[in-house]
Order: sequence, then structure tokens, then C-alpha cells
Amino acid sequence: MKNIGITLVAIGLFTIFYAIFFSVQIFVLGREAPEIIKEEPSVLIEEDVDEREGEKEALEGDLEEESLLQIQEMIDIKNIIPLNRIINLSVATIFIMILIYAGFKIAMIGVAIIKN
Repeated sequence: MKNIGITLVAIGLFTIFYAIFFSVQIFVLGREAPEIIKEEPSVLIEEDVDEREGEKEALEGDLEEESLLQIQEMIDIKNIIPLNRIINLSVATIFIMILIYAGFKIAMIGVAIIKN
């Protein structure tokens, strides 16, 4: 039984160290987090494109270039806040926490078996 306990402790410690290694690679060394949420390109209907072109021509006649740039920056809010990257990092963090917790529990089961 002690061999099983020692094996479980080793597996638990390996899992914990792997989770730490994985987190260091992502958050310190700059490796990309696994892509769980991917940003899909938006699909526009042709009618919407025609309406937007008409609106753009009307705006160009009325507004200066600075105002158009400001409006375009407000429309491109997706580029300012990359939500998919934030969500992917959050998912990676949760996965790392689950790995550490699982490794801890496996090691504790191994210690309990060794004690008996």
C-alpha cells in the first residue's frame, strides 16, 4: 500500500509543478494562452453595406476629418478591449487553479494511504 501512496504523492506533486510551469510560461514568458474563445469575423448583409456607404458619404460631407477619426475610434472599440484575450487568460487561470487543487488532493490521498 505504501507504494501506491508514494505513487499518488508523486503524481500529485507532478501535477502541481506542471500547473506552475504552465502558468509561468503564460504569465511571465509571454506564451499565448490556449484559444478557447476565438473572435469570429462579423458577416454583413449587402444591404447593410450599401446603407453604411450612404451614411458614410453623408457624414463626410458634414463633418471634418478629425470628427470622422473620433467616430471611427469609438466604433472600433473591439480593437481597444480584446475581450477574447481576457476571457482566454481567465479560462487558463481557472484551469491552472483546478490543476493545482487536483494535484493537492491526489497528494493528500497518497499521504493518507502512507500513514495507514
